[in-house]
Amino acid sequence: MRCYFSNKISVNSIYGFTLVELLVVIAIIGVLIALLLPAVQAAREAARRMQCTNQQKQIVLACHSFHDTYGYLPQANHSYNLCVQVYEANTATWTNYNNRDRQSYLCDLLPYLEQTAIYDIIKQNASDTGLKSGSTANDRFVTPWTGSYVPAGETDTIPSPWSVKIATFMCPSEANKNVTDENTMGVASYRCNRGDLWMDWNFYESRGPFGDGRFTRNNFAAITDGTSNTVFISESTVGPAATKTARVLGGIAFTGDSSASSAKPKGCADKRGNGGNLTDAVNNTGTNTSGRRWGDSRTTYTQFFTILAPNSPHCVQGTTSTTENWNLVSASSFHSGGVNVGFGDGSVKFVSETIETKNLDKHGKDIDTSIANPQNYTGPAFYGVWASLGTINGGESVSP
Repeated sequence: MRCYFSNKISVNSIYGFTLVELLVVIAIIGVLIALLLPAVQAAREAARRMQCTNQQKQIVLACHSFHDTYGYLPQANHSYNLCVQVYEANTATWTNYNNRDRQSYLCDLLPYLEQTAIYDIIKQNASDTGLKSGSTANDRFVTPWTGSYVPAGETDTIPSPWSVKIATFMCPSEANKNVTDENTMGVASYRCNRGDLWMDWNFYESRGPFGDGRFTRNNFAAITDGTSNTVFISESTVGPAATKTARVLGGIAFTGDSSASSAKPKGCADKRGNGGNLTDAVNNTGTNTSGRRWGDSRTTYTQFFTILAPNSPHCVQGTTSTTENWNLVSASSFHSGGVNVGFGDGSVKFVSETIETKNLDKHGKDIDTSIANPQNYTGPAFYGVWASLGTINGGESVSP
């Protein structure tokens, strides 16, 4: 008996699999990828968040090292080391004091974050010593918005230290950290805490750990609420280098108040629109955008307040003022549900965007009507638990 076997493959099968079976396998693989992709993205975000946490810890520990060296913490503006002290020593010959007041708390921390070379350039140019004849304020790298310049008597353009992109200052989860223009400034995801009262960038209040170097140089002894209960730094989202940023995360809105004396935090909170957008977003140009200058001490760039809950809008009071004056900057991040916050003891904790805030319809002058200036208030925090964590000596018994 003979058997015959065909060596032909059916048009409906490939290597023993039918076309239907292959389609089923492909569909299963597609489903598995769809199921695994969120997990992979979550794992990547967890890694970015961990790196962000480590960077905040480095910055807080750098504050400790600075304190060990000088006996006080860095200042939010008017750095005593880079501005006030130099000004006092050069009063007779130095006329550019108002440029040096703009150097941020991060400038003082550079030597403790392995950025000594950049600090030396800034420190050297903080005084008149060794400067070329005919040098201007920009030639001295004083102005932290100067991307590059041509030194007096020369023709080659030199990039400024302010344009250096320092990885430690940028949260890996930050969506707007990258730009293409080489002359733009390095960005800062991490801001110093100015406290729980809405003031302009250079007011002398020191409700938070970082004050004005002309009046306040806080040390750890001044933090009577305890370093483990006091916010030092927080993430705050960076705006893209675009003409207009209408997103809550990275954008700035107008509150519509006629003056700073009538501005209330609720006016800023109410600028949250639909779909994560702002209403009445400010037109921004170049680096005049949230967080886009790590060397600049104005609130727009390196300060924040513990008033509005994390992931609330950033705002500027009024309707026509620039984005550099009277900013109410909130802690914010691209992490889901809240922000990483660095406390004075060196710990970094995640603070939920649902943390208690209250009295947002009140202005600072409503806190204590017996005082002429809200910045003179010395009592407990007025705006809730989040505000309490922002004070150094409010006497509150709260913990994160």
